[in-house]
Amino acid sequence: MRILFMANAPWAKTGYGVQGKHLTAGWQAQGHAVTYFPFYGLQGGALNFNGVALLPLGLDPWGNDIIQAHCKASQAEVLITLMDIWVQEAYGTLQDVSWCPWMPIDADPCPPPVAEKMWGARRVITYAKFGLRKARELGVDADYIPHGIDPTMFHPGDKVAARKRVGLPQEAHVTAIVAANKGQRKALAENIAAWAEFRKEHPEAVLYLHTLAGPQHGGTDLGPLLKHLQLPDNSVYLADQYRYVVGALEAEYMAAVYQGADVLLAASTSEGFGVPILEAQACGCPVITTNFTSMPELTWYGATVDPVQLFWMPLASWQAVPSMPGITQALRALYDMPAAEHEKRRWPAILKAQREYAWDVLLEQHWQPFLADLEAELRGDQPPKLTWPARDDWKKHVWPQAPTEPKDNEPQPDSGGTGGDAIRPGEPVPLDSDSLPG
Repeated sequence: MRILFMANAPWAKTGYGVQGKHLTAGWQAQGHAVTYFPFYGLQGGALNFNGVALLPLGLDPWGNDIIQAHCKASQAEVLITLMDIWVQEAYGTLQDVSWCPWMPIDADPCPPPVAEKMWGARRVITYAKFGLRKARELGVDADYIPHGIDPTMFHPGDKVAARKRVGLPQEAHVTAIVAANKGQRKALAENIAAWAEFRKEHPEAVLYLHTLAGPQHGGTDLGPLLKHLQLPDNSVYLADQYRYVVGALEAEYMAAVYQGADVLLAASTSEGFGVPILEAQACGCPVITTNFTSMPELTWYGATVDPVQLFWMPLASWQAVPSMPGITQALRALYDMPAAEHEKRRWPAILKAQREYAWDVLLEQHWQPFLADLEAELRGDQPPKLTWPARDDWKKHVWPQAPTEPKDNEPQPDSGGTGGDAIRPGEPVPLDSDSLPG
C-alpha cells in the first residue's frame, strides 16, 4: 500500500520525530511504499532519508497549503498524520486519498475543535486508551495503537556510568524532568516548586532539567523561577542548551538520563500519551505523574498525583492543575520506599514497557493487522468501519448546544428525543471490559 506519513522529521528529537523514524522503517519492512512529509524539520527542498523520500513544508506552518499536492505527487492511497488535528483544515475532504489521523486527545471531554476535525476520516487512531474512550463517547469507533520505544536503547543500566555521562553527582538524589517548555501544559513551575519543597528536607537532592531554559516557545522562563525559589546553583543541572536546541542529545544520552535518575517528575496538566513516562520505566526509573488523561494508564512504577483543580483551556475542554503538595508527598514516598519494595515494583514495569511497547511488537500486533484491515476496506472487500453524517450535523453534535426554554404549550420531547434529524448525542460506542485493548 502507498502511504504518505505526516509528522515531525525523522531526525527531530521530538516525540513525533522519534515515532516517525521507527514507524516508517517498520512499514517499509512490511512491504509498504512510504513517503514522509515533515511539517517540522524540512523546508526548501525534498531529500532521501534511509531510503524514504521526504517532501518539504510549503508556506503554511502546518502543511495545509500543500498536503493535497503532496498526496497527488506521492500517489498515496493513505495519508496517516501524527499531529494535533485541530490545526488541520478539513483533511476529511482531501481528494483521492484516505486520511487516517493517529492523534492525541489530551483533555476531558474531547475538545470540540478536535472532534470537529475528525469528520471524514477513513479511520481514527488514538495512541492512548484514554483517547480511545473519549472518541467512543462521541460515537466514533476509533482504533487504538500506542506509541513505542526501542528496548535495545531504553533498558536498565549502570547508574554510576550514566551519571558520569550526563554530568550528575554520584552521591546525590537525582530528580529528572524531561519536558518541552512550550506553553504551560507541562506544569514546569508547579513541578519545580514542589521539588524545591522536597529539597528542603533533603539538601543532597539535585534536579536535572532536560528542557529549554527560556520562554521562547511561550513556556516558563526558568531563570527567574529558580531564583524565586532560592535554589542554589549547584542544586539544578540544565541540559546543554546548544546541544538541546540543535538536536545533538541522542537517544543514548536520554537513556543515561533515566538510568542515572532516582525519579522522573512528569506531573503535567495533560498528556496525549507521555513517551518519557514510558522510556523512564523501561530503564527502571520510577515516575510521578498526574491522575488525569493518559498518564494513569502508563504509570506502573511510581505515583499518580490527584489534580488540585481543573481549568478550562482554549480548546473548550478541561485540563488539570497537579497538586504541588501532592507532588512533594510523592517524592517523599518514593525516597522513603524500602529498596526491596522498589525492586518488587521496578521489574514488572520494566518488562511491561519493553514487552508491550517495543517497536517490533507494535508493528506486528497493531500496525500490521490495522493496515491489512484498512487495505481490505479500500479494495471493497469489507464495508467502511466509520460512516459520517453530514458535516454540519457532525459539527452540531460535537459542539455543546445552549439549552433553549420551551415556548408555552410546546410539547416536550421524551428523554430519547433527538431534536430533529441531528445526530443523537449520548449514543457512544458501547464500552465494556472487553472492548478496550490491553
